[in-house]
Amino acid sequence: MNSDGSGQNNLTNDPSTDWFAQWSPDGTRIAFSSDRRVDGALDLYLMDGRGNGVTALTAMEGSEFGPQLSGNFSFGRPPSISPGGVVLSNLLPTVNTISPLSIISLFGLDFSAEMIAVPNLDAEGRVDTILGGTCVEIDGVRAPIYAIFPTQANIQTPAEAPLGPVGVVVIRDCDTPLASRSPVEMVTVEEATPGFFLFAPRAVDGFIAARFHEGAAPVAPVGVFPNDSFGPSRPAHPGEIIVLYGTGWGETEPSFATGELPGGAAAVLESANPTVTFGGIQLALADVFYIGVTPGNAGLFQLAIRVPAAAQPGNNQVVLTVYGKSTPIGPVVPVALP
Repeated sequence: MNSDGSGQNNLTNDPSTDWFAQWSPDGTRIAFSSDRRVDGALDLYLMDGRGNGVTALTAMEGSEFGPQLSGNFSFGRPPSISPGGVVLSNLLPTVNTISPLSIISLFGLDFSAEMIAVPNLDAEGRVDTILGGTCVEIDGVRAPIYAIFPTQANIQTPAEAPLGPVGVVVIRDCDTPLASRSPVEMVTVEEATPGFFLFAPRAVDGFIAARFHEGAAPVAPVGVFPNDSFGPSRPAHPGEIIVLYGTGWGETEPSFATGELPGGAAAVLESANPTVTFGGIQLALADVFYIGVTPGNAGLFQLAIRVPAAAQPGNNQVVLTVYGKSTPIGPVVPVALP
């Protein structure tokens, strides 16, 4: 009815009794409890504001009643991916292409009402493809989800993603009668899309997420991370071995299935012709110890190198090239003389 009591309309007409009606925040849906089951127990139902599309939400032992609809997204609006909102998860500088098994980020609206930063594992021990009731499809294939927020999703590109343009879709309330799909957002899949991760929350400073091989303290200017669990941050010295982290570096040997957590080391293929420069100095093969996946982490790569003896004090740009594609210009590793 209207706020003055006029215009009353009957929304339900069932032999059972309907209780506890509750409007959604955006005024488009009504949740209620009803004893429509044979045993008379109360289940939760949802319908639109005109009484259409009545859908049972529960069918459990006992009764569910007194529903409360809440959340920080509109129940009446499907999720949407921002134009150009599918990017490699290195974030800065932006890489607008993706590659099989790379970690990528989606930005948009109404992805989920929840904020979950830790993935679930399925029965096979792989990163699950549903988190917080949301799933993502790339070219029609479900993608493992690492984290979900109302405006962002971090996922892994499926191994079978074909090269070239593909469509990306976010599905809220996945595999339920209330499933709501976003419009398709296109992105290009390439053989490799290498990028370095940057230290959060200092990503804007451009320091590559790197740690010392000995002790694992962060490689960053003194004072940036004074309380790290592995020791305070400091710049690298020439001759020290450091480990840098990134994603999108291409196929490895052995290979891994989508969402699989690597049980050990696996290097990128020799056919990728990987090269590394540090402060403009191309590293000799003897100073590149490993380019491959990080054990126990799906889609996360690591690069273990020796800082060249000729490295200059200050911020040194590091560039990794695989399959003829290089990490974006900009990210650096700080160096200081011993």
